[in-house]
Amino acid sequence: MENSISKLLGLLSLVVLNVTQLFSQATPVYDINLFTSSVKEATFTPDGAYVLAGGDDNTMRLIDYKNNKEVRRFNGFTKQITCVDVNPAGTLAAGAGGDFNIRVFDLKTGVEKFNLNAHTHWVYGIAFSPDGKWLASGSTDQTIIIWDMTTGNRVRTLTGHNNWIWHLSWDKTSTYLVSTASEGELYLWNTKTGTLEKKLIGHTSSLWSVDFRADGKEFVTGGWDNYVKIWELGGYMRVSINNGTAWVYAVKYAPDGKFVLSGDANGVLRLWNAGTGDFNSAFQAHSSTIEDIRFSPDGKFVITCSTDKTIKIWKYSDLIVPNTNISSVSDDVDYDDYEDDDYSSHTTKGDYLTPTRTFYSYRGGVDEIAFVKDGSKLASVEYDEGVTLWDYQKGTAIREYTGFKNPMTSIDVNNAGTLIAATGGDSVVKVFDLNTGALKFECKGHQHWVYSVVFTPDDKYIVTGSTDQTIKIWDAKNGKLIRTLSGHSDWIWNIKVDPKNRYVASTASSGELFLWDIKTGKKIRAFAGHSSSVWGVDFHPQKDEMASIAWDGNIIIWDINSGTSKKTLTTEGGAWGYSIKYSPDGKYILTGDQTGNLYVWDATTYQRIKFIYAHDGTLEDIKFSPDGRTVATSGDDGTIKVWDKSNLGMK
Repeated sequence: MENSISKLLGLLSLVVLNVTQLFSQATPVYDINLFTSSVKEATFTPDGAYVLAGGDDNTMRLIDYKNNKEVRRFNGFTKQITCVDVNPAGTLAAGAGGDFNIRVFDLKTGVEKFNLNAHTHWVYGIAFSPDGKWLASGSTDQTIIIWDMTTGNRVRTLTGHNNWIWHLSWDKTSTYLVSTASEGELYLWNTKTGTLEKKLIGHTSSLWSVDFRADGKEFVTGGWDNYVKIWELGGYMRVSINNGTAWVYAVKYAPDGKFVLSGDANGVLRLWNAGTGDFNSAFQAHSSTIEDIRFSPDGKFVITCSTDKTIKIWKYSDLIVPNTNISSVSDDVDYDDYEDDDYSSHTTKGDYLTPTRTFYSYRGGVDEIAFVKDGSKLASVEYDEGVTLWDYQKGTAIREYTGFKNPMTSIDVNNAGTLIAATGGDSVVKVFDLNTGALKFECKGHQHWVYSVVFTPDDKYIVTGSTDQTIKIWDAKNGKLIRTLSGHSDWIWNIKVDPKNRYVASTASSGELFLWDIKTGKKIRAFAGHSSSVWGVDFHPQKDEMASIAWDGNIIIWDINSGTSKKTLTTEGGAWGYSIKYSPDGKYILTGDQTGNLYVWDATTYQRIKFIYAHDGTLEDIKFSPDGRTVATSGDDGTIKVWDKSNLGMK
């Protein structure tokens, strides 16, 4: 894929920029710290007097930023707010998110004017048109809706996206709308006719942000492929800029059109010359992901907001630094993150090893895998709405389980080998008869994506974790809800149950790692050590010990009785960690990272035994066969690979 993209870019004769970058220094003029969780979007009111912001604490607030004071809170939201906007006249404030609805308020009084409720899933992007007549909303239900801001009526629905929609931007004439989505989807729409004008090819992963230049002739995009790209309205990609190793979450054109600003997952704010793509400056603006960037109406100030719970306002002129006068923040800065090469040069790949066999999924990335107890079959869940049962020896598909409408994230097989549970974007867990494929029952109750599902070792319960921040325990015989565990303040990614059916371990964003009593539902303790999203956790098969892995590149071994860390290991080059598994005998720990590397660690000495490049992309899951002789791994490259235990250095 990377080679194909490179050839395409060469044919287009693009300006592709990769430059060595050093951090510059700037101090925010205002630092707002009113939120208790991630701040997703923040924008100035048209008069420049206030800031409207919304975040994961389910609040949308009007803020007197000069005094760090909340002026008004807009009521009615029950879920996280992902997007906010103010109309050009400064009379309306809109917010949306996990409620599926868009609420539009009178900005001055706080009275709700419209509750727009046609979307069937989360709304991640809203934008008032420059003429103030329309509001556009984009959702993970894969639709865009245009709303009349005089009546609140739905004017038009734009369909054509095949993935979740993340962000929207209007051109100055209020005619054209650009939308971004997962899998690199970038579409240009004519909102007057409702037609899809162009599908633009250039990004290779989720696109989180887009912004039109003030004159409407160009727009800028940024996404998880770590690139910032500038496009002409006609669809020509004029500049492609490598942002380094961090995902790009926010991009913004300066009002004068001279610079493009980008914000990434590491909290770094950068300025790029919009004409040439040349690097100008980089600032450690936040301690974690920059979610949004906006300018003040007079163009003199820049506002940024972050998952670090803060909003910061910067003087625009302070961010523009001559390239000959760039200074380092400290001698400890790792400039390797900003060197002149593409993404692959910033990742260390392990040794090459030929797997025993490889399964190929035609649906794309394989998120999770699970063995049937006798070891003859392996189940997998593919991101593109697929669940497959494989013959483990032959690598051929035996059966598919259907009925899903959204991407899939997690799968498990009960120990008896009779049931298979699968879940994802539908917010529902479907439980099938493994042998016939018939749907037995559904577990309904989560309000958002379910990212993890597991059977308890005794097969009595099904445990699920969701981005609605709850864990639910279900009866594995009929799917009835038994108990809900609440306490996480962020999205839950992974769930594990200990071998003795005593505890549930849960991981979440913002470094959260909790241990729960499965019988009472009470939280026993929180484990402090990770500084970023914790994606994987596993219990030792014999000891009161567990291991976790996170995007901070750390693998931490924990004593579950005391809550203390026993050892911290690190991925090569600090690559984001995704998957972790103890061997059945407890002698080894296997981990996988974003590069596709598989690590084998001695669980006693903590020495790294093996380091291999297993997948072309994130290594999503690791499982041992029931007899312990082989290891199966799954990845974003759409493959499942089988490795002989002895070839991985395990005895």
